[in-house]
Amino acid sequence: MSPGGRKRVVAVVASVVVAAATGVVTNVLSDSWSLTWWLALGVLVVLNVVLQLVLNPPGRKEPTVGASGAGSVAVGGSGSAPITTKVRGTGSTQPPSSADVAASGPGAVAVGGDAEGEIRTDVS
Repeated sequence: MSPGGRKRVVAVVASVVVAAATGVVTNVLSDSWSLTWWLALGVLVVLNVVLQLVLNPPGRKEPTVGASGAGSVAVGGSGSAPITTKVRGTGSTQPPSSADVAASGPGAVAVGGDAEGEIRTDVS
């Protein structure tokens, strides 16, 4: 797993824990109001906002994905399954894609993130 992937896993787990703690604090606060519980709730809400910004940074653009060519495959994110392409004859060629993640040409494979599965191409 990439360092960025680990960071996301930690942020997701922390987000779940903070959400559960927020529910408990909200329950206690609804039973007996006190400044301490209000402050705890405020801290947990701010922490959850920070975690969401880590998971979904503002201005983050999803990559554009393009596959142009017989049997070409383009994956915008990460892939863990095997990717296999079989192309018989090249046919007409396509112009190269201007996408962020582009697979241009017969049997081409492009992965924008981590590719954990086997990738096989057979062009004849």
